[in-house]
Amino acid sequence: MKKRIAALLVSACLLLASGCASEAGPSSLPSDSSAAVSDSAPSETPEAGTPSPSPTPAATPAPAMENVEVSALPESLTAFFNQFSGFFKSPSYSPEGNYGKEYNAQSASDGTSNILASILAEGSCVVFSEYPGVMPEQHWGGGDPVGWSYSGAYAIYDGPTVDWIARNIFNVTEDDLAALIQQGEDEQWFLRQEEADGSYTYYVPIGGIGDTFKAQEFFWAQSDGTHYRLAYHQYSTVADPSDRSQWTLEGTYYTEMEDKVLEGKHYWSMHLHTAEIPEDAQQPVEGGYSGGIDTGTWQGAYQEFVMSQQFLQEGDSRGYGDLKVISFGLYHMNEDDVPELIIYNGFNGRDLRQNYIFTYHNGQVVYCGNTLAEAYGIEGYPGLFSTVTMTGAYLEAEYVETYRDVTYLNFSSVVDNQVKTQRVSIIGGTIEAGERVIIYTTEDEALYAASQGTAEKYQTMTMAELESQGWDALEALLE
Repeated sequence: MKKRIAALLVSACLLLASGCASEAGPSSLPSDSSAAVSDSAPSETPEAGTPSPSPTPAATPAPAMENVEVSALPESLTAFFNQFSGFFKSPSYSPEGNYGKEYNAQSASDGTSNILASILAEGSCVVFSEYPGVMPEQHWGGGDPVGWSYSGAYAIYDGPTVDWIARNIFNVTEDDLAALIQQGEDEQWFLRQEEADGSYTYYVPIGGIGDTFKAQEFFWAQSDGTHYRLAYHQYSTVADPSDRSQWTLEGTYYTEMEDKVLEGKHYWSMHLHTAEIPEDAQQPVEGGYSGGIDTGTWQGAYQEFVMSQQFLQEGDSRGYGDLKVISFGLYHMNEDDVPELIIYNGFNGRDLRQNYIFTYHNGQVVYCGNTLAEAYGIEGYPGLFSTVTMTGAYLEAEYVETYRDVTYLNFSSVVDNQVKTQRVSIIGGTIEAGERVIIYTTEDEALYAASQGTAEKYQTMTMAELESQGWDALEALLE
């Protein structure tokens, strides 16, 4: 993955250095709140098939990229980006409602996403009034001329305007543009229509436009004055964006953008957007993580993995809940010298409540698997000793008088970088004492010995506690 990121960055830098079908932009930008960075865009429509401006070779080597404060990013950049990140969908349509965030201008038609579908969506990923051309028309009175809309409502977009945005704002090549149009028609996302006067439009079925309830927060930025490399967190803000405590982290993403000058006007342009975060895009965290740590040790590797929130990209398909209730702990789950990193996913439902187990192996943080977490409300035990208490009412009738109280002790350990779980039945006692009847046995002597010992409690810390107390406080809980 690191090699692929590096390749993307090198290719993008080469593309950007060549001007990327634009005139060279200035080294500073006015801080207005619109996507078009300077004067208002002209109202005339670009002619159909108008090619992108010819590349202008750089006269001198491009300036070096340097770290910049995210608080100093132009407001016009964040306005463009909030619109894009809030409404961009990859894939364009998902029956399950699950959308990624992958976009690469150098392979816009690779099947990962369809940027035309996001431009032509009910909630477009751009604000049309910021660009030269014609504003779209929405028709809500029924009479859908194509019949693709379940509501009867549809929108008509000026074709040359949409194509100009695709070519110049999202850097789509002519070959990719043709492929995206064909895919959109095949999937019935939109339809390119030739008009009698020789012009063309895009028809789009619509049903209703709602608020995305999303917020973006940049935590890292680099720029040479024209090109930008940015990393950010995206949150779901639910219905009340003003209540920061209710925000839920949806993902962490990386993007490459450009301040492009077209016919004397500044526009923000997108080259790359991905969930693959480069190694140098690090997040400073008060009291805990500031980048540049030694990841060649389990301590440093775990610290970077947690504090840069890389763990949100790992785990099983259930994913993580609200960041503020996710907790972290260290626990020795096998006989080596490296403790395992245990991350509680923050869900309250018993079937969703999981501990994700990670270990440090061959210089990397490795995902081992998951176990039940504090099953049935028994607090204080990690997945290593997850307990389930049952009374006779839940047992078959013939056992009711014999076994009034049965506790199953699930014990887990890490074997060959995988979580291995066994179950022990305890009869007539608590977790700490009582006769134990082994239901399943294992040939692993260490696992068997662990199952016979006292179920040890372990302590955890939330992200807020790590940020305020520092990473050393978590490691101290091992002592």
